[in-house]
Amino acid sequence: MRRRLTAACAAWLCWAILATPVHAQDTTRASAGAERTAAVYLDCTYLCDSDYIRTEIAYVNWVRDRTASDVDVLTSTQSTGAGGTQYTFTFLGQGHFAHMADTLSFSMEPGATSDAVRKTMVRVLKSGLVRYLAHTAMADQLRIDVAKAKNAADQTTPKRDPWHAWVFSTSMNGDAYAEQSTRYRYLSGTLSASRTTAAWKLRVSANENYNENQYDLTDPDTTIVSIQRGFGLSALAVKSLSDRWSAGLTGSLTSSTFLNEKRNLNVEPAIEFDVWPYAESTRRQLRLQYGIGVSAFAYNDTTIFLKTSETLPVHSLTVAYAQQEAWGTLNLGVTGRSFLNDGSKHSANLSSGVSLHLIRGLSLNLSAFYSLIHDQLYLPKGTATRDEVLLQQRQLLTSYEWSGFVGLSYTFGSLLNNVVNPRFGNDNGGTTMIMF
Repeated sequence: MRRRLTAACAAWLCWAILATPVHAQDTTRASAGAERTAAVYLDCTYLCDSDYIRTEIAYVNWVRDRTASDVDVLTSTQSTGAGGTQYTFTFLGQGHFAHMADTLSFSMEPGATSDAVRKTMVRVLKSGLVRYLAHTAMADQLRIDVAKAKNAADQTTPKRDPWHAWVFSTSMNGDAYAEQSTRYRYLSGTLSASRTTAAWKLRVSANENYNENQYDLTDPDTTIVSIQRGFGLSALAVKSLSDRWSAGLTGSLTSSTFLNEKRNLNVEPAIEFDVWPYAESTRRQLRLQYGIGVSAFAYNDTTIFLKTSETLPVHSLTVAYAQQEAWGTLNLGVTGRSFLNDGSKHSANLSSGVSLHLIRGLSLNLSAFYSLIHDQLYLPKGTATRDEVLLQQRQLLTSYEWSGFVGLSYTFGSLLNNVVNPRFGNDNGGTTMIMF
């Protein structure tokens, strides 16, 4: 029965894809020149209020698929030095606009309301679409207004910053749950300070957490309490050397009952090179970073190597690649780390994420993480008890860990989605999600 159901689902999916009119893309694009406006696809999921944008910019045709658009708008974000967010819209012309491309960015301060963000998005999107609309029949209807500054000096004189670009942040969180035989509580707190300028990037942060689980058993009549504590202090200082080179110093001090670490102090100077200029990081980057330093450990219990403390030289190499294009996004990262005095004690991490727009309406999302582990110096000697294993009170010996995700989505139906109807809540509909 399950095989027949699976086969039926696969057959339905193939029929839906093949049944999509293959001439729709050509027809839509061919008609765009004759229409009074441009067809626009906005590649922006959780970042944008799509209903608001379509309502405020109602003079373009918002389409549901990038292959049916005249203008494909990619959206990306980066954190600013003040703790806010920089949004970047990349406008890519298609069809008879294929020779036209543009990039516009804007920044929002920390704590900016969602209403302020979406209003600014609309303003920037309107500006970016002007050059495309100027080549349509809507050109005669375009009017450009520029708000005048109250004082000419407001346009040229920067505001005085009494904080000298320093930004401070703190938070405290708590969580609790209880039933008749189980109780749980979690507490955490963080404190951070950062300063970001074109020349320097400085950051200091501290965090502490407490996690307690209590279980009342009836056979035998007993209570099991599991407690985990952790503390972390990290610092980063980076100096910009050129548009591709930078040098930095990283440091951390951590403590974890789960990892049997009373204290782990790590200091590591590093240098980094980006194949493309840092200014292009919102679209593409290929960073190579090498660091060499020292790690000092103090353990709660004697380790499997009969150590209660040790200091070791370390070095690491990281390669990170990211790209965002009309066909989708790609992220790859590889990090290797080992002790200089003993190369057999090493670890390597590989992470990847891919989002591909295969054909009209069909998207494939993949992510994977793999870690090769041969540097568990902190493991306490002795065998873990059953309770320690089940309650995850201590790290166990392992040579690897991995995780993965695969998602396939297909959307079909009407390409135009200009109308906004909020009755009974918002529901985009028309999407079939198949998860593996």
